[in-house]
Amino acid sequence: PWCETPLQPESFLIQPQLVQLNRGGFLTINSQPSVNGISSSNPTFGWGGRGGYVYQKAYVECFVNPENAQKLLQTVNDNPSMNLYGINSSGKEINAGITEGGTTALTWGVFPNREIVQPTVFDPQAF
Repeated sequence: PWCETPLQPESFLIQPQLVQLNRGGFLTINSQPSVNGISSSNPTFGWGGRGGYVYQKAYVECFVNPENAQKLLQTVNDNPSMNLYGINSSGKEINAGITEGGTTALTWGVFPNREIVQPTVFDPQAF
């Protein structure tokens, strides 16, 4: 509601899910769909130059009330491939599926004659 720019084209893939989350009381503020080895020249997901491949982990960042936070925690606990990191208004951490440290790449690319590039990472210390 406070963002003046429209959704980025990559978000169109997950727009129905974002609408459902928001209608369910999860106020989404940042998200991205999963991408698995798509060409770096792809018009929607590509970046970093020609001849490479890009990857993204799906994620959603949102505000929730305490009841929905507990529902989310249960969902993540029931799905071992998911991770959750949250902080409530008192500063208490709520997490599941995260190992000590918890820093992880969310977007990365592999390009000819270059090291792997990681422009987007999640670091719980940043919160």
